[in-house]
This record gives sequence, structure tokens and C-alpha cells, in this order.
Amino acid sequence: MKNYSLVPDARNLMESTRSIGYSLPAAVADIIDNSIAARASEVQVSSPFPPSRRFLSILDDGCGMSEEELLVAMKYGSRLVDEERQKSDLGRFGLGLKMASLSQCRRLTVVSKKSGKICGACWDLDHVAESEEIWPLQLLDEEDLGAVPSFASLDKQKSGTLVVWEKLDILLQGIEESSKSALQVLTSRMVELKKHLSLVFHRYIEGKDGSALRICFNGQMLSPMDPFLVGSSTCPFAEDAFELAGEKIRYQAYVLPHPGQMTPEQRKAAGDLQRDQGFYIYRNRRLVIWGTWFRLSRKQALSKLARVRVDVPASVELDRIWSLDVKKSSAFVPEELKDGLRAVVERLGERSSNVWRKRARKEQAGDEAFWRRTERPDGTVLYEFNEKNTALKELFQRCPEARTVLRLAASRLPLDSLYMDLAQEKTVDVADGDRMEDMLAAPRKVGFDC
Repeated sequence: MKNYSLVPDARNLMESTRSIGYSLPAAVADIIDNSIAARASEVQVSSPFPPSRRFLSILDDGCGMSEEELLVAMKYGSRLVDEERQKSDLGRFGLGLKMASLSQCRRLTVVSKKSGKICGACWDLDHVAESEEIWPLQLLDEEDLGAVPSFASLDKQKSGTLVVWEKLDILLQGIEESSKSALQVLTSRMVELKKHLSLVFHRYIEGKDGSALRICFNGQMLSPMDPFLVGSSTCPFAEDAFELAGEKIRYQAYVLPHPGQMTPEQRKAAGDLQRDQGFYIYRNRRLVIWGTWFRLSRKQALSKLARVRVDVPASVELDRIWSLDVKKSSAFVPEELKDGLRAVVERLGERSSNVWRKRARKEQAGDEAFWRRTERPDGTVLYEFNEKNTALKELFQRCPEARTVLRLAASRLPLDSLYMDLAQEKTVDVADGDRMEDMLAAPRKVGFDC
């Protein structure tokens, strides 16, 4: 039996891997993973803003790379999948830099500075298609380096790495420079990108359980987006751990406060309560998957305040067991953990439901409650004005006609509209309450004898 070496066609392979499914936020996050592995303390993201600025750059102040190390980094499959990495290394497949970048652009340039020396290399898909060489990576000379966007910023640093995306065919897809909506569309994409980075790297930005990381986006420092609202949420269970493959899988359950008790900043950090309930899986403090119960439970309205933080150490064996994919956006709960996690979910769901029940009981408590809720034998629920309420009693005594008007208003409550607003996590407010005297005087203005 003979061996025959089959070298993959560079053009076909590189073009096909562009469709692996990277979103813009996931692609940028993958590049920042490399910056964290390089022990960077600051990452600067410069986006194409306005659309006429045809590049996106990511610059860190990490340890940088020599030319030899850069060549390895630019190689597809540069690391063995089963190679054990340092604990700070967020990569696994040796593909992230290339596949994430080229999923958004056709030209990837990487320039790095280490020990006072600067080197650079470039993958240009158009050059690859035209070249007669098998894998034609372009090495940059001094003149080439000076023409790279944001190079001057790297040159001023002691060390670091600059990643530049050009020929942004995918990133700017659907955006026409001449279009009036181009700026609006790009702005929306950049806002989504900032939210994603603030969430995915929030523990690094916070710097509470390790060295802090500053992420600067178009000159603006990003703030952490804590999905658990630590400090405001309740922790129904103490931090605990499962053991898997000789490693500790730590978890902590949280119940968010009622939306009515959240500040605008907290509501923003909490996201969509219905959609984002569930497990939050971290690999080395980096959020990889969130907003899913992994089919251990259904997403229900009463459980939408429930979230569970799960910390998975970075290891080859655990990555295999969790079936973590290249994009770090998909995984499966190991069979060994399902029963334990399912028990956590069941108890946590009950705690989340209690928040809503407590709030409802408070709204209906005593004679001063404005609304009275009655559950009928057929299962339907009736809401009507509570005529024992002091304010209502006084109003009806002084203006008997008001009872008819209020009953008519109650029968015309826009229930479907309210349901839609609440389901979409909109904050539903009522009209500002006036002084009682003004409220009682109001009927006179429309002809009631009060």
C-alpha cells in the first residue's frame, strides 16, 4: 500500500470556508480571543464608519509575534486539535484567525511587533485565485507595512498585533455607499457588535476574577454587560460544581429582579428576558453560548428571570465532550451532567415563578388594591375594579355616573396589545397619577354632576 499526498486547492478551500456561518460579532470576538491569549491589556477596534472607509482593524498590545510565529498563525490548521493549550488560550482548532476574518472580507492582513521587530503577512483571496503557486501567502516589506491601515498606532507600541480586514464584501453586504440608508444600516450593525463584545467579554472587562481587559470601539471604551445583574439579582443556590473528566464544572444560579424594579441600564444588560433565559456557558471566563436550556426545559414566561452561569475549564477533553464548534457558538450538554442540571433547572424555575407570584399578590393585596382578580370555575380570569378601594369609593360617592364609565373602560382593556408589549419585554407604564382632588374634579369638566 502506498501513500499519496493530496494537497487541497487553496482557492476552493478558502472560498468554501467563508460560508461556515460566522456572524460579524462572532468573527470579531474570535480575533479578540487571540489578543487575550497574547496577554493583551487593551484591544482597539476600528470599524468602517462611514461606509466609504473600507477596512476594519483590531489592534492589541499583547506580546506580539516573530515572523516565524506569524507564519504559523497564518497557516490553516496551524495547531493540532488535541494539543493541550495554556489556560489563557481561548483557541482550539488553529483556524479562527483565518476563517473568522475571511468570512467577512477578501483580504486579511496581520502585522505584529515583538522585541522591536515588525513583520507582516497577507491572505488576499483575489491574489490566491490569480497566482500559480499552491498557497501564495504574501509577506510584507517595509513599504507594504507603511501602507497598512492603523500601522502607525502599532508602530508606537512596544509590542502587539494588528489585524486588518479589507475588501469587506460580506461585512458591507447590502450597503451601497450612495444609499441614504447606508449609514443607518452600518450603524445598526456596529451597535449590535458592541453589545456582543460587551456581553461575551464582560468578565474580562470587569476584571474581578483575573486581569482586566479594556476594549475600545472607535475610540469609546466598552462597559461590561453583566447578564446576571450581580448585586441586584438573588442567588437561590450557592455556587456548586460537577466533576467531569477530572475537571470541576462550576455553576451558579441567579434569579433576576422583577422588570419593574430594574433600572434602564439593567434592562439593557438583561436583554430579552424570554429569549435570554437559560444557561450561560463560559469557557475560561469567555461567554460562548447563552440563552438556552439545552432541551432540559422549555422557555416559559414564568421562568424568564432564571439564568445559570456554568464555568467550563479550557481543555481538549472537555471541548470534545461538550462538542464545542469552531465558532464557539454551539455545544451540547454532556450526558453525564444532564440529570444534575435538570434538577437545578426545575428548582430555579420555581424560584423565578415566585417573583411573579409575589408581585401579583402584592398588587392584589388588601382592600386598597385597585383591581380585583377572580378566577372562575371554567378557568377564565376576571379583572374588575375593586370598589372597596378608598379612592374609588370616594369617587363613586361623589360621582355615581363614574361607575358606569369605569366599567365600560375596564371592559375595553386592550388585552392583546398588552400581551404583545409584555411578551416583547417592553416596559409598560400607566399615565402619571394626579392628585386625588384633581382626579375627582376631572369628571366635572366633561359634564358629570360631581
